[in-house]
Amino acid sequence: MTVTLSGDDRLIHAKLRAESPSEDVAEGKWKVVAANGDDFATARVAVGPGFSSVLTLTLARPIESDVDADVRLAYRYLDSGETVLASGQTGTLTVTATATEHILTLPPAPSATVAVELAVVSVMDPPAPVLTLSRTNLYSDPRCTALTDWAARNSWTVSLVTGQTGLPAGVTTAVQVACTSAGAASHSGLNWVGNPASTSPAVGGMPVTPGQTYAFSAYMRATKAGNVQVSYRFATGTGWTAAGVDSPAVSLAANTWTRVSFVVTAPAGADRMQASWRMPSSITWAVGDTIRLTALQVEKTDQVGPYFDGSGSDATIPTPKSTQWQVGANSSPSDLYTATAAVVMVQALEGVLEYSTDAEELLGAALERDLRRSVAEIFNVEQSLITAGTAGLLAGQLTFLCASLAQALALDSVYRMSGLVRLTSDDELDGLQHRAVGRARFNPEQALPGKASKWLLVIDFREQAR
Repeated sequence: MTVTLSGDDRLIHAKLRAESPSEDVAEGKWKVVAANGDDFATARVAVGPGFSSVLTLTLARPIESDVDADVRLAYRYLDSGETVLASGQTGTLTVTATATEHILTLPPAPSATVAVELAVVSVMDPPAPVLTLSRTNLYSDPRCTALTDWAARNSWTVSLVTGQTGLPAGVTTAVQVACTSAGAASHSGLNWVGNPASTSPAVGGMPVTPGQTYAFSAYMRATKAGNVQVSYRFATGTGWTAAGVDSPAVSLAANTWTRVSFVVTAPAGADRMQASWRMPSSITWAVGDTIRLTALQVEKTDQVGPYFDGSGSDATIPTPKSTQWQVGANSSPSDLYTATAAVVMVQALEGVLEYSTDAEELLGAALERDLRRSVAEIFNVEQSLITAGTAGLLAGQLTFLCASLAQALALDSVYRMSGLVRLTSDDELDGLQHRAVGRARFNPEQALPGKASKWLLVIDFREQAR
C-alpha cells in the first residue's frame, strides 16, 4: 500500500534575499542594478537526494520601479562542497505592475544533494536612463541656420556662414553681417526679430509673458575689437510698452568668439520683444569686415546657463544628460534633460514551494497522546481527584518501508523541510499533519535471495494543526 508524504512552504517568498550586486530593500522587494544574470534574489533550503518540488512565485513590479523587469526562475542542487550537481531555469518572464504567478518545476535531486538554491535571476540589459526635463531653450533656430529673424544694420549685407570653430556643442553655423562701405560707423550689428529703434514695433518678435524673467545669451565675433551691447524693447499690439534699454557692454577681442548675455523681466502688458545685437561705439570699418552671431539661447530663468540646443550641449553641463528638439531640428524650441539610471525593482508578493514523495508502505505507527491530566491521591477517599486540561495531539513514531535507500532519503528530504508534512494513505492516519522531531533512523531490511534489499525509515513525529 503506497503512502505519500507531501507538504509546502508558504513563506518561501519571504526567504528570498538579494545578492550582490543587487540591493536589499523593504517589504520583500529587491533592486536590480546590473543585468544578464549578475543580479538575483535567492533562497537556500536544506534538502536531500530525491527531493522534488514545484515553486510558485507571484511577482510584480512595485511602484518604485521605472520599467518592467525581465527575469527567470532558477534552481541549483548543491552538495556539501557547494558543487552544483544539477540546475535549470524557466524561460524569460516579464514582471509588470500586474501581479502574476510563475511556476518552476524541480526534478528529483541527485545523490549527494544537501541543499537547493532557488533564485529569481535578472536577464535584462540595463534600461535606458530616466530623463527629467531641466531646461528649455525657447529660440527655435539657435544655430542660426536661416536668415528669417535677422537683418543688417547700417546698410551692411547679411548672410549665413558655415565651418565655424571654437563654439560650444558642435555649433558650426552663424549669421553674419559684412561692411559694404569703408569708414567710421557706430551701432553696427544685427537686428533680431525686429528693430527696437523703429517708431513702431514690427509684426512678430520674441514672444514673452508679462512678469516673466528671461535670460538671453549669444556668441559674437567681429573682425575689429570693441564693445558690444544688446538694445532691446518690449511691445504690445502695435505699440511699444516703454523706451528701449541697453544691456551692459561686453568687450570683444578681434576675431574671438565671446559670449554676450543679459537678464530682463518682461513688463506689464508686453507680449513680445525685439532687439539689436550691436557694437555701439564708432569704429572705422573696412569693406569686408564682419560681425557674426550664433548659439542664441533664451530661457525662462534669472540665471544664464551653459549653452544647449536640440543637437548638443556645452561640455560644462554635467553628465548624464540628453537634449531634444521639441518638433524639428533648428525650427523649434529645444529641451535639456538630466538623465538618471532607471530603477528596476521586483517584488515577490506570495510564494509556495510544494513537495511530495512516496514510500512503499506505512509499516507501523507507534502512537501516543498526552492527556494532560494529573491525579491527586487522597488517603481513605473512594475517588481520586483528577485535574484535566485539553488533551494533546498525537505523537510517536512512523515506520515506512522504502524500496531503496534513495526512496528513504527522498522521504527524509521532505521531513527536513520547515513546513507541515501531510500523510496520504488508505488507513485511519490519512490526512495526518505532522512534523518530524528527534531523529530519523534508516535500517536496511535483509533481502530475499535474488531480491534487492529494502529500507526502513523510522521518524519521531508530532501532530500539528495548521
